[in-house]
Amino acid sequence: MQCVLEGAVLCVSGEVLSPSLPDLKQQLEGLLTQQETALQVDLAGVESIDTAGLQVLLAARTSALRSNRNLHLCNASEVVQHTLNRTGLGFLQTPPDS
Repeated sequence: MQCVLEGAVLCVSGEVLSPSLPDLKQQLEGLLTQQETALQVDLAGVESIDTAGLQVLLAARTSALRSNRNLHLCNASEVVQHTLNRTGLGFLQTPPDS
């Protein structure tokens, strides 16, 4: 898995699976303390994601909302889109203030 920050967008690519999640979790936590109000997580390059990956993203969204910040997913790859729809987590793609 690779993560690249471009402004207020974190571009994630590769496999978002259990072994790589501590790095993603740490990066999201750090970025949420640095961002003024919003962070987008671009998942266009994600090839696979497991339930642990979804849990990290959901926890980051919850943490962001608790600190009056926004976090949402964007550009979900077909695999991620299917997984989000199947698990009922498609709302993670909608900015919280819309």
